[in-house]
Amino acid sequence: MEVRQVVGLIQMINEIVKLDPTVSNLVEIGTHIGEATTIFLGFSNFKKIYCVDPFIISPYFEELFNKRLSKYFGVRCFPIRKTSEDYVKDFNEPLDMVYIDGDHSYESVQMDLKLWYNKLRANGFLCGHDYSDLEPESKLAIDEFISANELKLRLFEDWSWYVQKKGPTDG
Repeated sequence: MEVRQVVGLIQMINEIVKLDPTVSNLVEIGTHIGEATTIFLGFSNFKKIYCVDPFIISPYFEELFNKRLSKYFGVRCFPIRKTSEDYVKDFNEPLDMVYIDGDHSYESVQMDLKLWYNKLRANGFLCGHDYSDLEPESKLAIDEFISANELKLRLFEDWSWYVQKKGPTDG
């Protein structure tokens, strides 16, 4: 992981925690080897981090993820070996934050945005990675979603981004 990737993600989390210190749980879509998860664990606000990844690309990635984070399993980190689409059906608790960094195809990003936005509490945070011209399908899906829902995009140097879900009194 490059320095800019770490710095950008930390900046995003700091900003979110400053805006809403009650943020305490998140779903991370696409955990790969647990790099972002490790950073999330560095913030005491996050009491539950649900790491959703089917690990179908390589068993090696799952092995690295498990080795890196097993100490936190069942305490603050909850690995979910499913697709995002399958797990969203099972998720039934108030959700403060979603971080999307799974399949970067247009269809997959579009699906994750729609499915998980509906699971967020009012004023929760929909976040992700790879808002970049280097990932045009991901960027297009995010742009369309933000436009359709009249949301304000906040970007960071590592291509992380977030929007805040409108609350009951927001326009």
